[in-house]
Amino acid sequence: MSRRAVMRESSPAKARKANSQGARSCTKSGTSVHHILPLALWARSVWPLKPVANLRALTGRSIRTTKYQLGGRDPSYADVVALLRSEHGFSFLQHLMGDATPAWWRGLSRVRSLASLRKQIAEQQRRLAQLELELD
Repeated sequence: MSRRAVMRESSPAKARKANSQGARSCTKSGTSVHHILPLALWARSVWPLKPVANLRALTGRSIRTTKYQLGGRDPSYADVVALLRSEHGFSFLQHLMGDATPAWWRGLSRVRSLASLRKQIAEQQRRLAQLELELD
């Protein structure tokens, strides 16, 4: 004889009532899908492999807290500061700013673009000088 557990209904009324609510939509209107969570989206773009471990290393939080944050819980002020002060700080700030266009952000973006172009020009000049030396 098999020792499998067999579920029996306690009463027909309770069995009918057990799933009376049925499946519920994740959103209030029931017509839309949740947005991808911003911190999780950013973390996965920076660290495609092991975003939890990498975020945890920056913030010093527990694995559980880090998973909650990637699942939608807002990071604490200390965590935001830690992310902004990291090597990935500007990337994080760009993600936070999204489509916002205050004057200070536009100015900072222009300054950063100029710095990037100057760096590229310096690199091209270095390559040009190297090629000229090889011709001699």
